[in-house]
Amino acid sequence: MATNILVPNRILGRLKLALAVAALAILGIPLAMAGGFVLMATTLLVVATATILFIRSARAVRWRSGASGEIRARAVLAAIPNAVVLNEVRIPRTAGRPFEADYLVISPTRAVLVEVKNNAGEIRPSNGNAAWTARRGGYDYVMRNPVRQVQAQAARLGGLLREHGARVWLDTVVCFTNPDVELPLSKDVPLLTPGQLGTYFASPPARPQHLDPLALARLADQLSLSAGGQVRSWKSVVMLEGLRF
Repeated sequence: MATNILVPNRILGRLKLALAVAALAILGIPLAMAGGFVLMATTLLVVATATILFIRSARAVRWRSGASGEIRARAVLAAIPNAVVLNEVRIPRTAGRPFEADYLVISPTRAVLVEVKNNAGEIRPSNGNAAWTARRGGYDYVMRNPVRQVQAQAARLGGLLREHGARVWLDTVVCFTNPDVELPLSKDVPLLTPGQLGTYFASPPARPQHLDPLALARLADQLSLSAGGQVRSWKSVVMLEGLRF
């Protein structure tokens, strides 16, 4: 059964308002043409307002959909024993804006960057290309290549951590949270649903490490702060039992 994504009332209200204003504007254009310059100018202003309201409402719906996906992924990550989970980790770069990783999961035996996507439809990777395609309802749309994205993040963050004395290897995973997604097999980076993400972390890592989750998480957080990242409440960062201050 597909999961319904609830949209806040304020967003639905904006959509209804935008559609109502647009309908009034369309009906008023013939009258405005017959009524002179002032009426025509007023009608055009109403049309412009309706367009802005509709665009903002559509963006709000997309943002809410992505946020709902991250909540589903977070529920899975919160069940990983003895791990520290950092959200929205900024990764400094030598040029350009910093990367922003969705999740960094650090347990005593592995460290994993998790990129969360809420795309729906049949995902069609294009190896090595910056863009993938997804097919839904008989139509194709372009999406950013999440494998290339998370691999670039891992390469940069892993290098910085090692420069600061941490002996760590970062694995990478892409989690698609939309219930209406069809995923292909991926050799390079696992493409997983939330249920498969839980199975991934419940299985022993292919390359086990000996890590100090708290120390490594604090170092990653310092790097994130240097790139303008959020200040964290560390008592809320430690999600699970076994790691206490």
